[in-house]
Amino acid sequence: MTMKVCKPSILLFFVWAAVTLAPSLHAQSGAVLAIGQNMTENTAKLEQYTFKQKVEFYLKGELKKTMVSQVHFDSNGQRVSVPLESTPAAGEAQQHRGPMARKMAEQKKDEMKDYVERLVGLMNQYFPPSEDKIKDAAKRAEFGQPAPGQAAAIFYDYLKTGDSMTLTLLAAEKRISEIAVKTSLDSDPVSIVVDMSQLPDETNYPATTNLKSDAKQVELRISTYDYQPLSK
Repeated sequence: MTMKVCKPSILLFFVWAAVTLAPSLHAQSGAVLAIGQNMTENTAKLEQYTFKQKVEFYLKGELKKTMVSQVHFDSNGQRVSVPLESTPAAGEAQQHRGPMARKMAEQKKDEMKDYVERLVGLMNQYFPPSEDKIKDAAKRAEFGQPAPGQAAAIFYDYLKTGDSMTLTLLAAEKRISEIAVKTSLDSDPVSIVVDMSQLPDETNYPATTNLKSDAKQVELRISTYDYQPLSK
């Protein structure tokens, strides 16, 4: 993404105005605080819904498994996921393999399962974004305008040294349209891109998420849909 970078004191107000949080306050610290507060409030609104989630697991570009779950949040804000269906891709025939080959295949499978679980655990440390971490990373942030009508805030060292989180905002729609993270697992570069959409009540939600480790040729494509308000 080619982006014209502006001084924080200039574009922070642009970011602030884009989400229409407090147009009377121009201060840098206030703008960053408002972005974090807005995301915290949006997360609380999102917890009032139940929705379906589809996860597609790709290895070396090949779809290996598809899982669909019903998701909601309990009274403590904890995520509850109920499996609805799971469709593994057709696997290789095992009957022609010897005992040693089968053992090695199972070992690789277990290692990959562990890696994917840790990859998902890493993603969950970034999403939803933390208001406190955004405020702390603001000291190392850059702000720019990647395209007309957009503003972007790049927060460096958000969770760990060397990572970055980029929030892209749409001025006209007054909402965050994308969250992109560059981070690492072990020594492997990891990218996470979340495309945000909006419910009728203007609650933002992660429509699609792409989680990728090129080093291991692993990719998770996650989509959420069919949002319904929880019964009171």
